[in-house]
Amino acid sequence: MTQKERIMNHIESEYGAIPEYLWEKFPNHFIYRHKNNKKWFALIASITKDKLGEKEKEPVDIINIKLDPFEVDIYKSQNGFHPAYHMNKQKWLTAKLDDTIPDEIIEELIYNSFLITKK
Repeated sequence: MTQKERIMNHIESEYGAIPEYLWEKFPNHFIYRHKNNKKWFALIASITKDKLGEKEKEPVDIINIKLDPFEVDIYKSQNGFHPAYHMNKQKWLTAKLDDTIPDEIIEELIYNSFLITKK
């Protein structure tokens, strides 16, 4: 099972959220959102690494999560994390889902994103 699949299973079982495919043009991009306020707390996508500022053009699965700007600053300098792909780079963070980052850390950040967007 890929890290993307493990994280999807975690989100769906822990938060009862289902993936929403909003863009016909991008079938590998989907979001998870709160049922009550409809705010997104995670976006999962398959993109090429060059979109993250890397030299390679090979595909990689990513997750965008909303965090406190202080947390974003701390994490974005660590291996596997990047400024948010296609979102507010002060409040969102991109993490690669290629097993660079342990599932437990990604799950903790998803929990933080869930709480921040719950308000």
